[in-house]
Amino acid sequence: MFFREFLAAFVIAALVVALFALVFRRTGPWAGLGWFFLVVFLGAWAVGVWATPVGPAAVGIVWLPFAIGALVLALLIAALSPPDRQAVPPSNPGRGPGEGFQATLALGAFFWIFVVLLIALIVVGTAVSL
Repeated sequence: MFFREFLAAFVIAALVVALFALVFRRTGPWAGLGWFFLVVFLGAWAVGVWATPVGPAAVGIVWLPFAIGALVLALLIAALSPPDRQAVPPSNPGRGPGEGFQATLALGAFFWIFVVLLIALIVVGTAVSL
């Protein structure tokens, strides 16, 4: 069951991330597409592990909770991300010299706390289902 859930989350996250990267040109506030994929993948997997299996089954796995989790998380990240990196001016008058660094540090800390929380949810949900 573990491998099938992993594979379902991976495939669905790859499709959702490809859709957002190619069609909507949104990959979140992080510099690379890999970080966006990591968050969507772990989020889809966590929702798939914890959600009640509802919907059609393919290859013995109910894929609808994984798809809904990936899509909702990707929509939230895309909606909360700045629209375009080139549209943001390099210097913002009225801000101190260290405020950009503090915002970057806070976003990085939030990212890693969120990733660790998602991994913990996956581990606990998988252990409970055994």
